[in-house]
Amino acid sequence: ISRRLPYSKKPFGPGEYCFKAGLSVCGANFLTQHGGSDLTTDNGMDVMERFDEIATYAEQAYPEESEEGKKIREFLELCRLLAKEIAELLAFMKSQKKCNATDFLDKLDKFLKRWDAALPDKEYFLKLHHLIHHVVEFIKRYGMCGRVSAESFEAIHALISKLKSMSRSQSTLNRIKTTNGKLQTVMKPEVMSATETYTERSTGKKRGTYNSTPSTYSTEAAESFEAYDIDTYGGVEYI
Repeated sequence: ISRRLPYSKKPFGPGEYCFKAGLSVCGANFLTQHGGSDLTTDNGMDVMERFDEIATYAEQAYPEESEEGKKIREFLELCRLLAKEIAELLAFMKSQKKCNATDFLDKLDKFLKRWDAALPDKEYFLKLHHLIHHVVEFIKRYGMCGRVSAESFEAIHALISKLKSMSRSQSTLNRIKTTNGKLQTVMKPEVMSATETYTERSTGKKRGTYNSTPSTYSTEAAESFEAYDIDTYGGVEYI
C-alpha cells in the first residue's frame, strides 16, 4: 500500500493516505504520542469491526484494472478476513465472563491461519508470542481473561490526563489547588444562585394525564356560525 521510509511514520503513496483517511472517517482517533500513528485498544477494535468499510477507501486510490490496484485489492481481501478474526478474538479476551481454553484455542487458531495467509513474511512479535504460548495457560488455570486484564485500572490514566489539562502548572501542589478550585466553583453562592434560577426557569410543570374524551371544540365552532347571516353570490354562499 505504501512506499514508506523505514524511519518515517508519515503516509507515502495514495493507498496509505486513503487508508488513514478511512480510519478517521470511521471514527478512529490517533494518539498524539509515537508520531500519531497508534490507536487505543477501543479504537483498534472499532477498526477491526469496520475494516471492510475502511479498506474500501484504500481501494479507491488505484484504478481497479491497474496492476497495483489488483495487488492491493487481493491483499485487502485477505486483511478483511483477518480483521474479522481479530475482532472476535479481542471481544472474547476483553469479555468479563468466565471462559475456557477450548473456545480460546479455537478462535486463536482461526486468527493465526488468517494472519499467516495475509502476512506470510511477517514474523510473530513478542505480544503475539505471549498470546500463543502463555495466555492459553492462564485461561486453563484460572478460567478467565478479561476480568483480570490491566485495562480496568489503566483507565485512570485518562482521568489523570484530563486533570492535568485543567492546570498546566509543573508543580503538583499548584495543580491540585487549581483543579480543586475549579471543581469547587459550583459551590460558590453566586454560582449556586444562578444555577437554581436557571433550573427553575427551564423546568416547567409536569404534564398531566391526556384527555381521552373527544373534543367538542369543532362542534361548538360550527354552531357559532349559525349566528351569522349567509348571502349567496353567483351560486356561492358567503358569511
